[in-house]
Amino acid sequence: AAKAAAFGLHTQEIDGHDVKAIYDAIQTALAHRGVPSCIVLDTIKGKGATVAEPKREHSSSPKEEAWAEALAAAEQALADAKNA
Repeated sequence: AAKAAAFGLHTQEIDGHDVKAIYDAIQTALAHRGVPSCIVLDTIKGKGATVAEPKREHSSSPKEEAWAEALAAAEQALADAKNA
């Protein structure tokens, strides 16, 4: 982000897993007409996957029980989001 800002770009750093933050950053970038924009997304490999996130892995081959745990956690997160 610092390098982009040094080149004169309108630069924003945001949580790359926060959909609202991404939307807001795009709207802010659009509002800065005449200036190139750079949006830096801070992300975590394997975010939300109980098997991968703690190790920051995204290409591992977990065992069947780990997949079941990850799927159950994802389904619970979806249910929580729908009820929010």
